[in-house]
Amino acid sequence: MAVIAAGVLAGCGGTTVVPPSQAPQPSKSDTEKLVCDRKVEDFSDNQPGVFPSDWKVRDSGQEELGAETYEVVEVEGGRALHGKWQKETVTVGLVIEDWDINRYPVLRYRWKATQLPAGGDETRDDLNDTGAAVYAIWKVGFPMYVRGIKYAWSTTLAEGTRTSKRMKHDQMLVMDSGEAHLGQWRTVEVDVQMHALTFFEEKGGVGNPNGIAVMTDADSTGSSAEAYFTDFELCHYE
Repeated sequence: MAVIAAGVLAGCGGTTVVPPSQAPQPSKSDTEKLVCDRKVEDFSDNQPGVFPSDWKVRDSGQEELGAETYEVVEVEGGRALHGKWQKETVTVGLVIEDWDINRYPVLRYRWKATQLPAGGDETRDDLNDTGAAVYAIWKVGFPMYVRGIKYAWSTTLAEGTRTSKRMKHDQMLVMDSGEAHLGQWRTVEVDVQMHALTFFEEKGGVGNPNGIAVMTDADSTGSSAEAYFTDFELCHYE
């Protein structure tokens, strides 16, 4: 199982990188029980071979490409969203109504990467590809200024590595790395509230996220990427 991790960034603008050795452990006690009692998406309401009905592409005009890149498939014991990079990167997202971050600070999901972009390195613009990515998304400002935390399965960056871009509005945390678990289902639990408070340096709390998104891409490396996503749940501690 991938760990719930956190870190602290210094500076702003450009790309800032925090290595895993500087990432402190989560503040939640290991003795606390994590209860995941709000299902977000397991794709059981969608037929295999189609683009999931409640999901949307991030950028207008990419609907056709989104349908070519992502489709619901049968997997062991259920269904998942299969993403295979095509000719252009497309991110798809799901709105989560009434995500109370105080009630549900943790997002849990499962993913499986089967192809990682060759040499992908999210700290470099010329190699900025990610085999599998899950985002927590906030719409802030006016009219629609977006910030988010990208949880990544990186080709080369070590687990726990953090990066930030766009004046810290784009944050990334590596949850899985390399080919050690390639082709294996991995369960990931991320304390979105804790990460948002730390990464965005919020003092009085953070607003509720608007939803999640997923991506698999290989455009910068000119290689290929493929991944599966399923069993998104919101969780709280007891």
